[in-house]
Amino acid sequence: MPAAGSYQTSYEILAKSVATAEGDDSALSFALWQSSPDDRLLDLAAAGKLDTLAALETEAKRMVLDAKFERFLFKLVPDLTRSNRMNEHGALDGIANSKDVIQSYEIEMREFIKTVLSHNGTFSELISLPFISSDSGLLKIRQMDGKAIPEISGLLALGAMNFSNSTSDLSSPVRRGLVVRERLLCSPVPHPPDNNDTDLIKNSAQSKTTRDRFEATTMSQTQCAACHKNFNGFGYAMESFDNYGRYRNGKDNNHPVSLEGKIEGLRTENFEFVNQAKLSEQLADSKIAKTCFVLNSYRFIAGRIENKGDRCFVKSVADKIDFSKVDLRDVAVKIITSESILYRSGE
Repeated sequence: MPAAGSYQTSYEILAKSVATAEGDDSALSFALWQSSPDDRLLDLAAAGKLDTLAALETEAKRMVLDAKFERFLFKLVPDLTRSNRMNEHGALDGIANSKDVIQSYEIEMREFIKTVLSHNGTFSELISLPFISSDSGLLKIRQMDGKAIPEISGLLALGAMNFSNSTSDLSSPVRRGLVVRERLLCSPVPHPPDNNDTDLIKNSAQSKTTRDRFEATTMSQTQCAACHKNFNGFGYAMESFDNYGRYRNGKDNNHPVSLEGKIEGLRTENFEFVNQAKLSEQLADSKIAKTCFVLNSYRFIAGRIENKGDRCFVKSVADKIDFSKVDLRDVAVKIITSESILYRSGE
């Protein structure tokens, strides 16, 4: 996750107001709705009826059932997938309608999140729910025909995810793989050495596909392979999409796309898959991924990276979560009403 300073969410309000039993209405609304309180919250706060944990829990449960809770995920999910960086993408200079592309990908993500919440609203659905937008403009941009595509599903198949995590001229199994490894599995890898030569990838034009290029340059040398074996495979699963997030329809540079991968020894779990949909199925069932989502949700609501003193509170929240389904609304309620959030004094 980013450094604590990059979060612009509800922590400052929570730290300064909830801990002193003042402004609980604002704390809840800015955390769960990313907006101002509604009349009910204002009335309860004015009557002094938000000064108990039970009252806060009741209101939090009401609020996550409101349509405005979508805004919480509209902020969290792009952060998790680094999709909030589309405006920084180098390939934008080569797209005549770049603003339309970005807007379409943002709409697609919002449509996907709304679809997840309209089902059961679980972590499993967020990661692996099959989804194809019905928007004709978006389908044209992504070179899709609106029909189901068996090898793709869920969050990792979205245009914003694949566009943001590419270079200006290539899709990037490395960047996409790191999103899975570091953001969805909370398993950071070391930074590359200072003498890392990324031009090797660009100059390996003799390779047939993008995957071939990365295999030849990052996996053929022992020094590179020691790290890249831990995440490249995740990125290969998303090679159905080019650097613009467009569907390749099974071909990259007129050669068949290879989507299978294997990642072994990720703490207690191993991953082996034939495409992105199968990877997403495994991530949806992963205890590591579920725990990571709870941790990242905590960081998002708190607006910072947890410190040593927070870790027992984060664990206590995780212990209360039903890991058989990991309801997204339930996670938010348990975090916003946890002691670490409610009773931390301002810094």
